[in-house]
Amino acid sequence: MDIFMKLLRNKAITSAVLAGSLIGGLLMPITSVFALSAGGTITGTVINDANNNGIIDTGELGLADWTITLTDTSDSTISPSTVVTDGSGAYEFDGLTDGTYTVCETIPTATPAWAQTNNLTGFSCGAGTFGYQITVSDTSTQSGNDFLVYQAPIIVNTAPVTPTLLTPASGTTVPPTSLTLTWSAVTATNTPVTYNYQSSVSLATTTNNAFVTVLATSATTNTQIAPTEFTTDGTYYWQVQACDSMSDCSVWSDPFTITIQTPAPITPPAPVTSGGGGGGNGPIAGSYGVSNSALPTYNVDAATTTVVISTSTTASDAVTTATTTTATTTAPTVSVTTTTLVAPVALPVVHVIHKITPPVLATTSTSTNISQTASVVKSGWGNWYTAFINFIKKHF
Repeated sequence: MDIFMKLLRNKAITSAVLAGSLIGGLLMPITSVFALSAGGTITGTVINDANNNGIIDTGELGLADWTITLTDTSDSTISPSTVVTDGSGAYEFDGLTDGTYTVCETIPTATPAWAQTNNLTGFSCGAGTFGYQITVSDTSTQSGNDFLVYQAPIIVNTAPVTPTLLTPASGTTVPPTSLTLTWSAVTATNTPVTYNYQSSVSLATTTNNAFVTVLATSATTNTQIAPTEFTTDGTYYWQVQACDSMSDCSVWSDPFTITIQTPAPITPPAPVTSGGGGGGNGPIAGSYGVSNSALPTYNVDAATTTVVISTSTTASDAVTTATTTTATTTAPTVSVTTTTLVAPVALPVVHVIHKITPPVLATTSTSTNISQTASVVKSGWGNWYTAFINFIKKHF
């Protein structure tokens, strides 16, 4: 009886069903069921800290089957005990006697790796994890001993496709100025996309189809580039690759060939001269005026045997007066009629077009007006006159 009462005082028995009789002062159990009192309890949860912020947010779920270890630090003879979390990530140790305990989690091996995000200044459990050191007394419950862990998302790194070179077409010959190279745009899972460009003087390539010898290289987010390295005439090669924000890059494109050729300078034409028409004979001295102000007036000077070109800014070049001059040839003396064009403002431009050899006429002509002279010219110099007028109109 004394033993029984002692057990009751120590709360070691929470329930018992006793049946029997006392014989000689001794308790003779026939049937008994004993259970230790509940004692102290430690609880907590292992949570997937999806946003890695170290606190439990709405919607974040527990992790099942994680191992939690309890160690009684007040009695080293007691072996640690372990439990695994249930479907909601919860764990519990109960029936604990008074004392001090530590609680640690075991982080499973995974890829990407899990990492603890809370209680980082708690009891060190080793291997970069931290737990709890808890004092249990009587039948108290120590709850909220949670473990928050984070696993980085799995990122599928797929390199972008290789860009297609566009312009100028491979094999094109171009001048070195104002040159722009273009290629197609590509997409990537991890943006933005950066394009690497490089040029070479050799088609030799190595790993990833890249040039062995690189003349110039650059990076851009655009799909075109204006190269500056093609400074001398010759044949060059260029290619492009695409890279995403995770530095996953495509292979280099097949090179395009481009030939740089500086255009030859344009040589201005030599001055146009006339060797004379009609078997070396020139036109009769005189003035050949036109009424269209957009055209110049062409005068044949009998004294100097030159053609004088005169231009005027006036709206009309009508002939207003007529004078007579005499040009002397070897034989006989020829009298020709010239006319003077009178204009308010005349800006003459003199240019030697044709050296004139005065003709030798059988008779001396009398003074006449320009229309009569033109009749004489047409009768003896028609072909030369027509060619001369066409030449003047074409070149001036």
